[in-house]
Amino acid sequence: MIVNSGKVACKATNRRYFKVLVSVILMCTVLMCSCNRDVPDDKVTPDNLNNSAQNVCRGFFQSIYEDDMELFKKCFNDHYFDGNEEEVFKGYKDSSVSGMTFVGTKHIATRPCDENNDLNYDTVKGNIAFFHNIAEDEIKDIQLVSVKLFFEDQGTPKTIEVYSIIYLAEQSWYFFSVVDVTAKNAK
Repeated sequence: MIVNSGKVACKATNRRYFKVLVSVILMCTVLMCSCNRDVPDDKVTPDNLNNSAQNVCRGFFQSIYEDDMELFKKCFNDHYFDGNEEEVFKGYKDSSVSGMTFVGTKHIATRPCDENNDLNYDTVKGNIAFFHNIAEDEIKDIQLVSVKLFFEDQGTPKTIEVYSIIYLAEQSWYFFSVVDVTAKNAK
């Protein structure tokens, strides 16, 4: 009988330790989730847009969803538009996600434009030169930038991760094209 009461006391103590341990783990999980919340970066401005590849990428989508023509035009080099910037802007707006409220953008990653990212640098450089009416030797760098776009759909947060090609010319970064889009629910 003494042995049984020792086992019962030991089991009760183990249950208490287990409950405390579970409570501590749950508290830590809640704290980690609240500290690592995925939130948009500060908005891009016309003054800091062309300073980095990620700002141009974020600013491009911000301009589309916030209907900001001034910011949109700064995403492209001066040789790109032939007086048709409003038509180009409308084309991008018409092909964008609709029916949700835009909340902001967040830079995810910047990678080199190379075979490791299924891109051929020389081919992309030639395409940029051709479509953006710029000499190839003026293109100094090309990056693949991924950003997350934040939306709210009837009170439910949603995100879309977008990959874009951004290039450096004339000491400023410019938008070239969207590469891939994958949508998923925000966590």
